[in-house]
Amino acid sequence: MSAPAARPLDVATAVGPTSRKGLVFRRFLRNRLAVLGLMVLGLIFVAAFVGPLVSKWNYYENDFDNLLSPPSSEHWFGTTQTGVDVFAQTMRGLQKSLIIGILVAIFSTSLSAFVGSVAGYLGGRIDRSLMWFVDLLLVLPSLLVLSILSRFYQGKSWLLLVVGLTIFDWMITSRVVRGMALSLRERDFVRAAKYMGVPPFTIIVRHLLP
Repeated sequence: MSAPAARPLDVATAVGPTSRKGLVFRRFLRNRLAVLGLMVLGLIFVAAFVGPLVSKWNYYENDFDNLLSPPSSEHWFGTTQTGVDVFAQTMRGLQKSLIIGILVAIFSTSLSAFVGSVAGYLGGRIDRSLMWFVDLLLVLPSLLVLSILSRFYQGKSWLLLVVGLTIFDWMITSRVVRGMALSLRERDFVRAAKYMGVPPFTIIVRHLLP
């Protein structure tokens, strides 16, 4: 006799519960534009960090035989007035731009998620104080402030630029996260954790932020 067909419950039990990371990954793969954007970003990274390895010119070397020359087999993007290879300089600038952009995105997203979730979950004076600070930063013209402060970090570490951009790039997202936290804190799983004596910081990190 043939074995009975597996019921849906048996199949679900055999496969096992899907983890949160697995769900996020599957949702990401369903978004074609997001996948395409990730592929383009990956290609740009490969070009930025592999391109200088296949070029025989460095971004600081001068070719005095080719001053302000057009693109050629020797210099793919041409040269500057001092004979510096434009392709090597472009790849060097692309490397710094990508690193700065990704660091700013990571730091600003983390900061906005933390501030927004803390303000939304705790509420009260903490919420009012944090949102007052957010509104204060939103009023300030960020581009003007960064332009004024740029003279102080010229010639210094580029990490100061990351810090400056991060300071003025998290406020709007924090308000969005705060609104989501206000709705999530009324959910049953958050209330259950609260009644079980789970500390607020643990609830924010384990239940709200994900």
